Amino acid sequence: MMKKVLKTIAAVTFAVLTAAVLPSCDKNSGDGPAEKPGTPGGEEEKPSEQVCTFEITLENLEPTGVDMSVRPSIQGTTYYFDILGKEAYRHLTDSGLQTYFDGEVKRRMEAYDISKEEVLKKLISTTPETIRFSKLSPATDYYAIAFGVKEDGAVSTELTLKEFSTPAVNPSGNVLDITIGTIANNGADYKVVPSVMEDPYLVDAWPKSLVDELGDGETMRYFIEYNAFLIPTMTAKGIFEYKNEAVLQPGRDYYVIAFGYSDGEPTTKLYKKEFRTIGGDPEKCSFQYSYVSKAPTRVKIRVTPSDKQVVYMWDVIDMKTFNEFKQIHKTDEATLEYILNGVIEQSMVANGYKRQQAIEDLGRWSGFTTSDPEGYDEENITGLTAGVEYIVWSVAVDAWGKPQGKFYTDTFTTPTE
Repeated sequence: MMKKVLKTIAAVTFAVLTAAVLPSCDKNSGDGPAEKPGTPGGEEEKPSEQVCTFEITLENLEPTGVDMSVRPSIQGTTYYFDILGKEAYRHLTDSGLQTYFDGEVKRRMEAYDISKEEVLKKLISTTPETIRFSKLSPATDYYAIAFGVKEDGAVSTELTLKEFSTPAVNPSGNVLDITIGTIANNGADYKVVPSVMEDPYLVDAWPKSLVDELGDGETMRYFIEYNAFLIPTMTAKGIFEYKNEAVLQPGRDYYVIAFGYSDGEPTTKLYKKEFRTIGGDPEKCSFQYSYVSKAPTRVKIRVTPSDKQVVYMWDVIDMKTFNEFKQIHKTDEATLEYILNGVIEQSMVANGYKRQQAIEDLGRWSGFTTSDPEGYDEENITGLTAGVEYIVWSVAVDAWGKPQGKFYTDTFTTPTE
């Protein structure tokens, strides 16, 4: 299954090659009459606007490059075009076209120490363009985009896009058939049958939410980076049968993923089969606390959930800091959710995790360790201060770390000696 040590993948961004800027045309600058006869009611009809769209053509697609051609429907319309990876495209859709484009302009102004006018001259095109993008990654999902931008940087049209995937470096005709066997609360049995027995492939079970977020192509790239030192031991040939090793979380959606692999690159598309582990009812899960031992600077706490098939998180924070956060967030629930997100984000930064991977690492459940047959989690909390009041909290969480029930808390004070 997914290991606890990750390698951070550097984000790849792409700059559009430049084109000279010609005078721009408004979207409604057609050759029709300047005005129309008045209507019976005395009002003049407004001329209909011409909406500029863009024809995107992708040719000569290779593992690391593609020719992208853009043709605006209205001659002379100034526009911007690019090829984006999945993360960059998500940023564009989240922020909106104008905010995204303004950010691209600002980034280049700062990177090259040039004016906004100079950047716009380099970014904006006005005639049909064909550019070779040559720094793409093999077997990866991309978005070819285009939208109108006036000479002053104002976005003037809707987005036109075309999705595509680069091919593998050494494509294989291997088809990987995945079947799911017995499903438990902590994993499942599964089997992979390839159509080409001698071709190598990789296989594992990953959180469905993570694979859906990354997309098929990026999932394969991330898989290879993530398991860099383990690839030799994870490569399979022929029929592969996996027996549940009880390492997955209960009540979670997973994919068994498999794809051809050779010399550091994917050789097939991503094959995947969905399954869900057996889970409990997180909304009704409550928590009890007991203090096994206390000392001035440490305490051993036992957290016991009422439902043994629910994933949860818990932690300790001093009451002074909690109250400082509460002044900002007002309610206990909002303050605790802020603290929960802080714990998750700290793990993401420290380990290079995606959010779902942080939950796979931080989440607790019955069977999380061999020392909790009764379903409790027991840990030594160190680095505390003598004579200080603390609050311990627990909550059931989903695959993204969102609370699925109410927070349960308790307070304790460390002894002075």
